[in-house]
Amino acid sequence: MSAARRMPRALIAMGASLAVLTACSSATPGPTVDAGNCTGASPAELTAGGSGELCADNGFHPSSDGFSFANWGGTPTADAIDSGTLIAMFGREPVCIDDSGTECTMRPSAKAWMDQMNEALANGRCEGMAVLSERLFDGLARTTELDPRAQRTIDLARTEPTVARTLGYWWLTQFPAEVATPTSKSRMLLPSQMITSIIDGLEQKSGNTLGLYSEFGGHAVTPIAVVKEGSNFTISVYDSNDPGVIKHVVVDPSTESWVYDAKSNSSGVVTERWRGTGAGSMDLTPMALRTGAFTAPFGDGPNADTYVTVTSPKDGTNLGAIITRGSMVIDTRALSAELPEGVTVHQITGTGAGVEVIINGDAGAIEVHAVSTRDTTMATLSVDAPGKPMITARGRTGSTQSKSLSITRNSSGAISVESGTDAPVRTTISTGTESVHLTAPKSTDVHLSSAATPSASLIDQFGSTLASYDIAVNTPQLVSTTTLALNSHSDGFTVSQARTVAQTPTPAPVIETPTAPSPSASASRERKETSESERGKQSEHPSQARDDTPGEDAPSFAPSPSTSPSRTRTPEKSSEGSGNSGGEHSSDEGARAPSARPSETPRLGASAPASASRGPATSASPSTSSSPTPSISPSPSLSATPSATRSSTATPTPAPSSTKKNDDNNDSRNDKPKKSNENDD
Repeated sequence: MSAARRMPRALIAMGASLAVLTACSSATPGPTVDAGNCTGASPAELTAGGSGELCADNGFHPSSDGFSFANWGGTPTADAIDSGTLIAMFGREPVCIDDSGTECTMRPSAKAWMDQMNEALANGRCEGMAVLSERLFDGLARTTELDPRAQRTIDLARTEPTVARTLGYWWLTQFPAEVATPTSKSRMLLPSQMITSIIDGLEQKSGNTLGLYSEFGGHAVTPIAVVKEGSNFTISVYDSNDPGVIKHVVVDPSTESWVYDAKSNSSGVVTERWRGTGAGSMDLTPMALRTGAFTAPFGDGPNADTYVTVTSPKDGTNLGAIITRGSMVIDTRALSAELPEGVTVHQITGTGAGVEVIINGDAGAIEVHAVSTRDTTMATLSVDAPGKPMITARGRTGSTQSKSLSITRNSSGAISVESGTDAPVRTTISTGTESVHLTAPKSTDVHLSSAATPSASLIDQFGSTLASYDIAVNTPQLVSTTTLALNSHSDGFTVSQARTVAQTPTPAPVIETPTAPSPSASASRERKETSESERGKQSEHPSQARDDTPGEDAPSFAPSPSTSPSRTRTPEKSSEGSGNSGGEHSSDEGARAPSARPSETPRLGASAPASASRGPATSASPSTSSSPTPSISPSPSLSATPSATRSSTATPTPAPSSTKKNDDNNDSRNDKPKKSNENDD
């Protein structure tokens, strides 16, 4: 998977005059793991080979602490990112142009960024599932705040709106610079060093999520234990692609390499094996980074940076970006190489879901190409620099620069959008108050002047201007959407304009710091087994307790009322008969029919004291907060965030949940859910 943790980072040289930077992976490999604490026999399920010495174990088990449903791909619905989500994460000011506490007229740049995020989200939800399952396990949230009837994570259904919206929020936390930049730096670690960090994180209860990167894309999993098996180390993980199953990433410190059997068929034969070598193939994100005041990627301010984002509505594209700044070229498809100071590369989790590049400050003159492993791939490329209009282009792109969709800004600030596939390109220009949409026909480019009042033009292959339009920059309290179409004579635009209507936000997930200490990180797997057994006697199978009927694409892995959870239990297989682990799973939205819900919006955040066994309380009652206004409290432990001063996040009000149908994705998606045999991560 499912960026952001990100995949490729590389700096390559162009021409003999450029100095070649030393790749991170060139560090001398060797066993650097302190195995002094790896004592005592490990439970067999935590090992890849059947036996080993236990180094660390937090007691998490996917059969109760993971979700019953598999990771999925497809057009976002209940989990779609909307203005309420953005307000909860960034505050009102960068999202809404009005000061009303009850309504929000979205800023054009915020709307454009939101649409692109939903396009990336369609490639899989692994990031959100890895984060939320860990938060629930660590006592940072309670299942009853997501669904009053749920006693454990396994009881939650993705069709529950609050569950879906919360998964969408935590998926989105991979993008802010406060998260993406420290996570990017963790990719400098060799696999053996990553083992040490994971052991420390399990012991210190850091709530880490682990990113894995290979030629298949990127994927986020939840590390739950580390075992020493001979000279190798096994990282036991919860993988949202395989509900109820403990999976294993095997690391060989002597070669600084790792292997992960991501997908198997019904006979247990591995059909997709991920491999990585050296630095750049793994990253780690502690939970503390994900809670706090975040800087909006689409906002202008004293600390604003340049953001380059590439996404696609189609999975399996392995999208990347080639960015040229003067004599330096950054190719995000490379997995292991140092980046220049002030540059972050974050691979969005998902099967080729895309990439985000953050360049400190104004990047100045820049040339960006969206590239893919396939030619004629539909892609969306955006460039947003401080104080400049945000440019978003959607069209076909290819595997080389000559075939790619590109955005170029010259030293004077003028911008051009071009397609290397001779295909139409739809371009959106977002200023403070106007969103301009225009489609460049084949063999034409879009140009934007650098004047104070920029002019958008269509330029033909001979350099002649076919049509121009002057864009409004600052019209206080008035936001409009303008659509330009080349007229039938190809000598001017047909202009249609509509004022953007304010909407009332729906309640967004409430993200707060816990009011009670979370359970001890030293919970043993033996104590956990006892806790699960007790919960198995008191909690009904979710489908029985809620009158839900699990669909074929969303099998439930919760134990039946008469059977306590077993550590060696065999999870049910999906109807396709495959292990489904390497990529984001696609399944129908109606996998589980939601039952009646309380009218109040449950609050997510403050948790009650939890037992040392880390098991959620069996008699937890639903939250009954009467306030519809979500609140966000920055985490007190954000030492890993960038040192730049950040403004505190404003208290969000309920924000709009209008799930905008993405009419741009006309390349066979048509807003239909993907079939269950497609992989999205």
